[in-house]
Amino acid sequence: MKKIMILYMLFSILLLSGCQKKYESTQFIHTFMQAWQQKDKQSLQAFGVDSSDLLLWDLQAKDYIEGVDRTLQQQAYDKLNQFSYEILEKTMSFEVLEVKVLMTFYKFDGVIEKSILNTKQLMEHKEVGIYEMLVNVYEAILRHNEKETESVTITFRKINTGWKIQSYQALYELFLNRYEKVLQEIQNI
Repeated sequence: MKKIMILYMLFSILLLSGCQKKYESTQFIHTFMQAWQQKDKQSLQAFGVDSSDLLLWDLQAKDYIEGVDRTLQQQAYDKLNQFSYEILEKTMSFEVLEVKVLMTFYKFDGVIEKSILNTKQLMEHKEVGIYEMLVNVYEAILRHNEKETESVTITFRKINTGWKIQSYQALYELFLNRYEKVLQEIQNI
C-alpha cells in the first residue's frame, strides 16, 4: 500500500511539474506578444529585442506631413500597428522553443488608391489639393475594417534567468513591410 501511495505521489508531482512548464512557456509567449502589441520597448528589450529594431514604432517630427492633422496621422499609424494573434503551434527542441503565430491585421491593400479616386470623383468640379487628398486617405484608413492574416515563426532560447528571444526576424519584417508598403503608397500621391 505504501508503494502504491508513493508511486501515486510521484506521478502527481511529475504531472504537475509537466503542466507548469507548459504554462510557463505559453505565458512567456503571450507576454512577449502583448509587449509587441503595446510597443512596450522596455519589456521587449528585456526579452532581448535589439533596441535599434524598436525604432520601427517611433514617429519623428520629420515623419509627419505638414498641413495634415498630426493626430489623424498618428491614429492611422496606430491602426496600421494593431493586430491580434493566435499561437498555432509550439515546438520544443532542447533549450529552444519555436512558435508559429497567426497574426491578424487590418488589410490596407487598395485603400489608399480607392480613397484618392473617391476624393477626385466627389470633387470633380473643384480642384483637389494634396492635403485634402491626404486627409481623405488617413480617414479612409481609419474607416477601413477588412482584415488579413499571416503566420510568422519566432524562436526563444531558455537561459538561466528565463526565456530570451532568439529570432524574431519574421515578425519584424512583417511589420516593416507593412509600413513601407503604406508609406510608399502615400508618398506616391
